[in-house]
Amino acid sequence: MNLIARTARSLRGLSRLRGWRRVVQMLVPRDHQSHFKVTNWHGIHSGRMSDYIQRQLYLFGGYEQDEINAFLAIASSERRGVLLDIGANIGVHRIAFSKHFGQVFAFEPNPNLWADFEQMKADNSADNLTLVKCALGSENTELPFFLVDDYNLGLGTLVQEEQYDRPLKKIHDVPVRVGMEILREQGIDKVDAIKIDVQGFELEVLRGLREMLERDRPIIWMEFAEGLHDTPADQEIMRVLLQGRDLFQFVVTGKVFRRTELRRIEGMPATTGDYVLI
Repeated sequence: MNLIARTARSLRGLSRLRGWRRVVQMLVPRDHQSHFKVTNWHGIHSGRMSDYIQRQLYLFGGYEQDEINAFLAIASSERRGVLLDIGANIGVHRIAFSKHFGQVFAFEPNPNLWADFEQMKADNSADNLTLVKCALGSENTELPFFLVDDYNLGLGTLVQEEQYDRPLKKIHDVPVRVGMEILREQGIDKVDAIKIDVQGFELEVLRGLREMLERDRPIIWMEFAEGLHDTPADQEIMRVLLQGRDLFQFVVTGKVFRRTELRRIEGMPATTGDYVLI
């Protein structure tokens, strides 16, 4: 690890200072050879300095710490049984969740990430964490899986539309399963919370879990994007999703020192971003 990277990590307490992360990212090169293992905020993390999220873990001591804290704070003790993490990536959030929920089921269809996920699970002795190697959707099928950016493997998607103004690159065909079938196979009879990060495939995931959504009324953390509820079918699942729930949006505050917090909003999501439904 080069001196600049080590120095940046030693100063990771400054990561709340606006602009600090951007400056560090510019100064520290993307080193495809450098690997690391460090103890961070929620556990032990290892990775490569060439990957966007893993770099965050080394340089700043974590990834989306404020968001995870806010989500955990709003999840009552009665809602700490089973959490579904859909679009799990390498398992950064899941290590935090595994310390607060009885069981965490993580769904990740990208085989390039499975080894990193299992390594992080082993490093943290997260025996209550189960990796399910498929995507979730509204029907059982097989779909092409695309990467948006080689630098950030978390931007993998099943949606065949360009995102972030970057071309898509197909890497695999992956299995897609109806969520309710997986729940029955795993013996999950009650879901307390869900985290969804599937780059535009959110409503397909929700359709496959509709029975559980209406039965268990879980807490949901998910991203809403523009056009997510344009069609009548989309509006119907959004009605199911929002009925009887309070809607909160993650908002960045602070002019000098940044902090992310949850702010309650009324009506449908109006802007792209991460939201929590209670």
